Amino acid sequence: MKFLRFVRDYIVYALSGGRGYYTWLAILVFVFIPFAYGAYEQWLVQGMKVLGLTDQVSWGPYMGNVAFLVGVAAAAVTVVFPYYIYHYKPLKNVVLIGEMMAISAVSMVIMLVLFHMGRPDRLWHIIPGLGIFNWPNSMLNWDVLVLNGYLFLNILTGFYYMYKKYTHQPINETFYKVFIYISCVWALSIHTVTAFLLNTMPTRPIWYTAIMPIKFISTAFAGGTAIILFVVTIVRKYTRLEIPDKAIDLISQITAWTLGISLFLIMSEIVTELYPSTEHANQLKYLIHGLYGGEISMLSPWIWTSWILMVGSFILLLFPKVRLNFNILPIIALAIFAGIWIDKGIGLVIPGQVISPIGEVSEFHPTVFDVVNNLGVWAVGMFLFTLLAKGAIGVMLGEVSYAEVPAEEWTFGRLIRSAWEAKGALAAVGVVYVVLGGLAIYWMSTSNGTAQASVAKVEKKAPVTNCFESREGYTTIKRVENAVPEHGWPNVKCSETTGAVLWWGDPFTDTIPMGEMPVLGEKDPTRGSYEFEEAVVRPRTPHLRYYNFSRDKHCTMCHNGKVVPFPKDKKPRLLKAHQDIVPNSLQLQHGRGAIWCLDCHNPTNRNTLIGHNGEEISFNQPQKLCGKCHGQIYADWRMGIHGKRIGMWVKGGKKRWWVCTECHNPHTVQVKRFQPLRPEPAPHLPKGTLSADYEKEHLILPKFIREAEHSRKETSREAKKEEH
Repeated sequence: MKFLRFVRDYIVYALSGGRGYYTWLAILVFVFIPFAYGAYEQWLVQGMKVLGLTDQVSWGPYMGNVAFLVGVAAAAVTVVFPYYIYHYKPLKNVVLIGEMMAISAVSMVIMLVLFHMGRPDRLWHIIPGLGIFNWPNSMLNWDVLVLNGYLFLNILTGFYYMYKKYTHQPINETFYKVFIYISCVWALSIHTVTAFLLNTMPTRPIWYTAIMPIKFISTAFAGGTAIILFVVTIVRKYTRLEIPDKAIDLISQITAWTLGISLFLIMSEIVTELYPSTEHANQLKYLIHGLYGGEISMLSPWIWTSWILMVGSFILLLFPKVRLNFNILPIIALAIFAGIWIDKGIGLVIPGQVISPIGEVSEFHPTVFDVVNNLGVWAVGMFLFTLLAKGAIGVMLGEVSYAEVPAEEWTFGRLIRSAWEAKGALAAVGVVYVVLGGLAIYWMSTSNGTAQASVAKVEKKAPVTNCFESREGYTTIKRVENAVPEHGWPNVKCSETTGAVLWWGDPFTDTIPMGEMPVLGEKDPTRGSYEFEEAVVRPRTPHLRYYNFSRDKHCTMCHNGKVVPFPKDKKPRLLKAHQDIVPNSLQLQHGRGAIWCLDCHNPTNRNTLIGHNGEEISFNQPQKLCGKCHGQIYADWRMGIHGKRIGMWVKGGKKRWWVCTECHNPHTVQVKRFQPLRPEPAPHLPKGTLSADYEKEHLILPKFIREAEHSRKETSREAKKEEH
């Protein structure tokens, strides 16, 4: 029964304390009230619609906090490794605190994943034997494996050590250290695999970089050791646990140098992306200074705050006197923690989603539920860590001990007496709970009602009949009713909010065959797209009528060598015409001064473009011209990674391709690569429904339960038929 005594004594000691301790716990518990309401609304009533996520920005604060907290969990190795591998004795009393932090952080990650999944009952999807555990193909399932493995290792090693110390028994060194060594390696794996979850996505350039895993690890060690540093300084000040100056100085140095490595990697990434300044740098540009002259830059103030906090803290930690100043050190540690949380939790995940692979920009606007649910997870994690750390400190101090403390002393009666001593603080906090908790729930419910009312208001607007496909003002398409008569669908459905196409009933309206495309040899992976499938595009030549005089001549009505003489050379000069297209022809926003109009437009046949060797290129196939300079992007476009393509999945079926100029304006591409697209509002309840009760009818059950339920219904149906 020693183990049960250990569990009881550990819990009672962890819940015992003075007024300050209970006030801290009460503050955390207060956050549970709106958090419980937020979880109820998301999990059981309305689903993911209460969040600020959209089809385009499908990863938000939940995944941002996952990326950050995985690093906090992995940081425990920075104190475990020096103590057990290098036998650095001053860290003896810090190791358990690091392991308790790892347990708390991984628990928070698992909670965030459950919220990100929408409902906790969907967890069975990744349970082997019940769902489809897509391993080893799914990087997410790799992440689930390493996270749960790391949680198990820290629970095993941490509580094994405390139980042995509680019962005054010697530790089995062989058994214990084997798992300690495994946990050290495993700590690197959880962050590496999480980094692979991001940097294996080529359509998200801000993530698609080989330095992502090492940047994840360096920021993990910097941010994780920073919060360990903060905690040990607080523990040293308010408890009797002895933590030597040497231990704090070593943790400070680890924090400083890993932070320096992180800053170097951030600088390397900025130079690598912004120096050539290709379209792959747009997500980083959005993050740093915004796009389109700062028109879109919601996250810029956040990331600059992060860098100021990290650089300032790094400089301060270079001085030994600062590292041993225990009044300033906790503030620096919190600044580092906050800076890395912004950089990793906000500045990494969200920008990768805001700009889509085809360049559409949809800003993420968090809702009240985004804020409350994430704060709630943090409150639960800090509450758990407070109890775990308090119990661990009691074991290390010997105040929780099987031999020295009689069983009757650490009882729940003592816990009640301890709470009664702090009754004044608890009563005051209780009153605050009732008032503020009620206000918080009322605010959340009314905010959500306002959002639903605004959505309902949008739905009552008259149908939009003209909308754009990719670039507003350039790819306009008119809605045609009953364009697909067999289904009664229109050719397109237009968004009443953004004016963009929501979906296509017939994506092939007014399209023409793409035409001949070069095949890059027998092994060209895109060969089938041109030879065995019907590739179509929307023609651009009908849009060349500047004055709309002739249906056939277009630009050559004027540029025929007589009305407008053919140019003698391609030397840039100021043009008085077409200033609505290019306001100043000597400042063409394309090519950074290396090219001019006649490098792309045919000087003798303005109805066509011109290649490097003088060959004519149709306006319907601008990719042939753009690919001359943008070879890598052109290759991605051929493979379907870059741009957009819709149509039939069947081999040999028709596919609609978007060409370069449907998304990019070639005359302003340096200053405005893409037209920003406003996100759609959060979805309302499905048409014809007044509540979300329909969700209860579609709970996803394991296969054998579904088959049994289906068999029962079939038997019942057959029995009713026989009765009739």
